[in-house]
Amino acid sequence: MWYIGAIRFPIRVFRRFVTDYPESAHVAKAVLKSFLHTYKVWRGLAPKLGSDFDHNGKLFWETARSEWAPRIEDCGQLKIVVIGSTDIDWDRRYVVAVNHASTLDSIAVVKAVPDGVFVAKSNVVRSRYPVIGTAVRKGGQLIIERGDTAQAIHAINEGMRRRPWASPIFFV
Repeated sequence: MWYIGAIRFPIRVFRRFVTDYPESAHVAKAVLKSFLHTYKVWRGLAPKLGSDFDHNGKLFWETARSEWAPRIEDCGQLKIVVIGSTDIDWDRRYVVAVNHASTLDSIAVVKAVPDGVFVAKSNVVRSRYPVIGTAVRKGGQLIIERGDTAQAIHAINEGMRRRPWASPIFFV
């Protein structure tokens, strides 16, 4: 089965554990199984983070690419295949907009974009995902107030000025 044309997902593996559920339930099961690994990765990153958010942002992204995404793939028995990223000149910055059709989108983006920075809504970071939210806050990612346009524009402009190496990633 192909997922959004770029991610290969072995659904049949999960049918051993869960039956009579739609495909999205199998994806959710993979994400839930990987929660412990997510917690361990971001908890292990916390002591390495200092007061320099720019350095933290680079460390956050390197950790996501080298530890978090591979652990989620292994735990969930997933195989995420990125197609076409070698055709892109990653020495330039791009604005990456992801439609967020699945919880696996963030993992696919981490694998596809060599140097990125997430632009996250403050309410998601504060309340909905406590472990990942803390890592995003301390990890130098850009946090915006969705209802405050001036603050959002300022946060994005300032964040990108301080991170000339990163491509901003928006989940729309």
